[in-house]
Amino acid sequence: MRLPGITLLPLFALFLASLIWLLLVLTAPLMVPEGTLTDLSGRVGYVDNEDQFDDLGLLPHVMYRIGDA
Repeated sequence: MRLPGITLLPLFALFLASLIWLLLVLTAPLMVPEGTLTDLSGRVGYVDNEDQFDDLGLLPHVMYRIGDA
């Protein structure tokens, strides 16, 4: 079945980007030492846990920061 105006390359690029994002979301918590992040509660649309992310590595810090925003 061929969809009009959609080629294989953009669909593959979208699939690849989605797969990478999924892998980052799933692996970031595994990179954080146990007991490091104690309370991640907060408000929607507001960065209120930034102080907890300071001691994390680059990838978990970025992923948790995006999730907090």
